[in-house]
Amino acid sequence: MNVPARARLVRVLPPPQVEPGAAEALWGNLAGLLRQRRPLDPRPHLAFELAWTTQGVTVGLWVPGTIAPRLVERAVEAGWAGARTSTRDAAP
Repeated sequence: MNVPARARLVRVLPPPQVEPGAAEALWGNLAGLLRQRRPLDPRPHLAFELAWTTQGVTVGLWVPGTIAPRLVERAVEAGWAGARTSTRDAAP
């Protein structure tokens, strides 16, 4: 697998319970983040990753190097009350 330069994985620890409007708020926050214009850069994309293990589900967001991962972390935590995030560099 070829990992783009400076890509990162933002892991999301979901809260025990999710409010009904949380998905709409999360998508609204992420859409606002992706609408920002960057000179000479194409519009960035995020990719969701769901992984199941014996401990439960892991939710992740792949973030390109053109977006500061802290902005995505804040968007997730603001839109999905009680969620916690951590970021790591992408690895093949």
